[in-house]
Amino acid sequence: MSTEADAAPVVSEGSGQAERVWAPLEGNPEVLTRLAEELGAPPGWGFSDCYGLDMDTLAMSPQPVLAVLLVFSVRAMEDYANERQKEEDTKDEKEDQTGAPAPDSSVYFMRQIVGGACGTIALIHCLVNNRDPFLPLQEHSPLHQLLSDSATLDFTQRGAMLRESQGIFQAHQNAAAAGQTRKPRARARPKRTGFHFLCFVRGPDDALYELDGRKPAPVRHGQTSPDMLLYDAARVIQEEYIAKSKEALKFTVLTLGPTFQ
Repeated sequence: MSTEADAAPVVSEGSGQAERVWAPLEGNPEVLTRLAEELGAPPGWGFSDCYGLDMDTLAMSPQPVLAVLLVFSVRAMEDYANERQKEEDTKDEKEDQTGAPAPDSSVYFMRQIVGGACGTIALIHCLVNNRDPFLPLQEHSPLHQLLSDSATLDFTQRGAMLRESQGIFQAHQNAAAAGQTRKPRARARPKRTGFHFLCFVRGPDDALYELDGRKPAPVRHGQTSPDMLLYDAARVIQEEYIAKSKEALKFTVLTLGPTFQ
């Protein structure tokens, strides 16, 4: 069972109001599927555990795979943590370069500016980047409203809008309370669990994108296809995370696909 990292926000923006505390979210397929539906995803799609990264095990995942979620221990990824801190230290210098999407930005992306929200942000990245044609969002749903209001905003402004969304915050809290681990106590700041969520999706340009709200922009990993998305994502996970881990990496991989209900 994996829970999301609740580290301090990458981008600090004071609103003058009491900050909401986003409770830790589990990397549990049932919980994430329920959250996706509450946010506005259509029925018939959901998350499934991926039990291995070898070709035979990957082939057992429900098809088509629309996105891949990675939940991993940040403690085992010293390079990741150091790079994240470097980005934080230099964000003021890079804000003009990384705060806004390019005019031809291929994927929908937002930065994480509130601790504890990385699971929901990764899930939003999965859903929004597959809304056409597979996952049309239900009209007037929390995610449909967020997308409508944030489509023309830059990456950081989208993260700020998420922070203010009562509908998405409540859906997140409901999902956190439905997890199998002990319900967290209310805190002035969320507890740091040491786990982080990110996802991989295929863009309209048939490229594989890594979407991590703690990074300044989407990371492009070369070309992919609907049939190869899962395999290409598994390769990146092995090369960029497992191989670079300073110790045995604790991680969970989940796929977004049909539920066959």
